[in-house]
Amino acid sequence: PSLPPIRGTWFFVDPLTGSDSNDGKTPQTAFAGLYTAYNACTTNVGDGICIFSADATTAANMTSYLSSALTWDKNSITVYGVCAPTWMYKRARIENKMITTGALTTLAFPSTSTITDSAAGFITAGFKKGDIIWVYDAGTFNRCSATITVITAGTITCSGTPFAIKTAGESGSTYVHSYCSSLLIVSGSNNSFYNLFLTNGDTNALAINCLTVSGTRNYFQGVHACVAIADAATTITYSLSVDAGEENTFVDCVFGTSTADRGNNASYDILLKGTVARNRFHNCETTKYTSTGVANFAVYLNATNGGHPTIFDHCRFICNSVTEQTVAFSGTGSQGKHFIVGGSCHPGFAALTAAGGLGGSVWFNGATNASAVGGIASKT
Repeated sequence: PSLPPIRGTWFFVDPLTGSDSNDGKTPQTAFAGLYTAYNACTTNVGDGICIFSADATTAANMTSYLSSALTWDKNSITVYGVCAPTWMYKRARIENKMITTGALTTLAFPSTSTITDSAAGFITAGFKKGDIIWVYDAGTFNRCSATITVITAGTITCSGTPFAIKTAGESGSTYVHSYCSSLLIVSGSNNSFYNLFLTNGDTNALAINCLTVSGTRNYFQGVHACVAIADAATTITYSLSVDAGEENTFVDCVFGTSTADRGNNASYDILLKGTVARNRFHNCETTKYTSTGVANFAVYLNATNGGHPTIFDHCRFICNSVTEQTVAFSGTGSQGKHFIVGGSCHPGFAALTAAGGLGGSVWFNGATNASAVGGIASKT
């Protein structure tokens, strides 16, 4: 299909043949990375980013990698993935890339905010300013996360958790690796995203989210977002977080994956957080797999309030579990929030929600019931 009309300039990304030294303005002079294309866009003028996927079999040739979360605080940008518009796992991919030192004996901590490498390998490994890193040493002192503020080949200066001062000999075998707690953070407004696969597959227990939407009036169509790691039993993960975002619309989207075992950890696919208002999901799907437990959810509410409805129209909430999960919707503090769930189903969940589980009214396939007086057990 043709690219949609925009007011501004199209910039092209091609992970296979592109170069960040190009101007990005034609497919033949495409950028290699999404970071570069985003930085080339001007907010509020209607620019666009087109991501190509010509190689459907080699991950590195169809993926724009992010070593740190991309905070999308610009407005009115259109992003379009050029690949087959399949329902899940599209080939126009945006994915985390874990940069690591490996387990080295050359790392030291000369101050509470500094890491040094006598082998001068930080830049060669690919670390950059802004990366969130996890530090692990053989002892029990420096096991923490921090953010890189200044970097040279042999020194990283960080903000965040203070390090314990240690020499290389004292710290023993130590490694540093980057991770994305959330892959893409859309805090801007009036942006549109089409035909993309977003996946955060880091093995770090702090990589808990894929797509965060805190802005307003953003549009997502044909987007599949997931946290793809098989996590430990204590880690709660979610693929989409709507964090106080309002008037956002999701059409033909998928949240979650059935290829990674979520475990018995009460994980969920969609988190509605803060004062969310007037967000809509049309023909969307959540999906997960869990081998143990019955307390994994499709949608979770965290201190939402207000009376503006969230609408799920013709959506499917799916759990491919060994044992049927108890409820699809759970959470606390909804305080009069109303949810309209029409033409939908919840296979793998015994009920949509439970007594007292939401605190507000839920309309499900035309029937209304306040969760505080019994919830909805129908599998209609």
